[in-house]
Amino acid sequence: MGFPEGVTLNLLDPCCGCGLALRFLAQGITDNGNGCRTYGIELDNHRAEEALTRIDRVGFGSFYSGNFRFSLGQTVITGGARAVLNDYEVNSALRRHQTGDWGNIPKSDWRINNRAVKNEDRILSSYLSSENVVFWINTEWDRSVTTVMLPDEY
Repeated sequence: MGFPEGVTLNLLDPCCGCGLALRFLAQGITDNGNGCRTYGIELDNHRAEEALTRIDRVGFGSFYSGNFRFSLGQTVITGGARAVLNDYEVNSALRRHQTGDWGNIPKSDWRINNRAVKNEDRILSSYLSSENVVFWINTEWDRSVTTVMLPDEY
């Protein structure tokens, strides 16, 4: 099976386990996984952590339970972010951040954030607004405050 040059293939495994099957599939139908983005969902946190070593993005935990992974503390938004983001974008991103969907950061930073949840370190996520504005959400190590900001306001 071949795909036209420059076309990105997106693969989703709704029960990805440790990510092996999806990684093998991506490598088998593309040039060793190049040009292919892999996404998985896994309920077990340990298997999800292992999957993150093999695939690009993993959503984990029960999405139906509504359980958040950590407290946001006081939530604040900077003036620059308030000027360009609407309430829906902010609230949606805060929910994603608090449930462990770190947005548009490198896979290595996903692992750092996952460890930070357990070790009470700083957590930084990055999202894209409907107007293609990059914005960050930062939760302090002690969970006292979470800030929604633009990158140049950091």
